[in-house]
Amino acid sequence: EQGHFMNEHQLQNFNRLRERFFPRLPASLSASDGTFLGQDYRFDVVRLGAAMYGINTAPYRENQMLPVVRVMAPVLEISALSRAAGNRKIAIVSIGYGDGVPRALSNVGKLFFYNGGKTSEARIIGRISMDNVICDVTEVENLHVGDMAFIVNEFYTLDDIGRDAGTIGYEVLSRIGKNRRFERRYLR
Repeated sequence: EQGHFMNEHQLQNFNRLRERFFPRLPASLSASDGTFLGQDYRFDVVRLGAAMYGINTAPYRENQMLPVVRVMAPVLEISALSRAAGNRKIAIVSIGYGDGVPRALSNVGKLFFYNGGKTSEARIIGRISMDNVICDVTEVENLHVGDMAFIVNEFYTLDDIGRDAGTIGYEVLSRIGKNRRFERRYLR
């Protein structure tokens, strides 16, 4: 936390111990949040951690990082649903709690679809199962089986998902993609 009295105390202790016992070794004091304290706290290397993925490491301030993680999964089926409240259209998306999507997002979370330059939000309905999520796609135009649903993106970040699931973005990130069927791509 910037301005906390312990920051300077830790820095002084670190410098004292470094000079006495490790004068020639590269030094590292800061993780993600420490990098925002200034050059004096960075030394030779920094362990970025959550900030590297665009996660807000300090919920008491606005996120200074850009969201860089995207998670998407294909639509498996689209069906009409008739209810007393009106006709709806639902989609089954091939991702679930077995892939790391928090089950706590049942009836709370959302998915996004990009189509023809338009972004559409689809609310998760029902319980998230091991391999699937069902969402209301009534308002999503021109949706087809095989189209991709975005679970994590710049509109619904890891921090947003963590908030809606009652946890933190870093826990969401560390759980997503553990299943073998998950394909990872790292882009520059």
